[in-house]
Amino acid sequence: MLLLAKNSSLSTTVHSQLSASHTLTDIHIISLVGEAGLITLNGIVEIASDIQKVSGHILEENIFLGSTGQIRGIPSLLVHSDDVHAGHAARIERIPDEKLYYLRARGIPHDDATVMMIRSSVFGLFSGLDDTKKETIMSQILALI
Repeated sequence: MLLLAKNSSLSTTVHSQLSASHTLTDIHIISLVGEAGLITLNGIVEIASDIQKVSGHILEENIFLGSTGQIRGIPSLLVHSDDVHAGHAARIERIPDEKLYYLRARGIPHDDATVMMIRSSVFGLFSGLDDTKKETIMSQILALI
């Protein structure tokens, strides 16, 4: 899932509930927050009681593209069973200056270097699509930010 907010607010809940044995959920959410953007995210993986061999994971990656954006979110696990493999994680970052510097030192303009970094973070979300669809989606995302 990809969330984008620039000069706007976005609030969402992603809730995956596992209620049968031998099931799996793997949620990956990337949030891009530009100037004056606000994202409120509730990511939840819930595992019911009395089920076995269940796997549930949630990863929230939050990337600030400006200096005034905000992100509020905590990935949550609600586990009511003993036979599970589960995990949660959140990462909050700006595009690292040292990576931008590396690209800019090789003659790549700042805006192009920023686009390259965003593409490398987001592109993996669309791994199941063909290249034409990936490029169409990436173009739409970049136009928004």
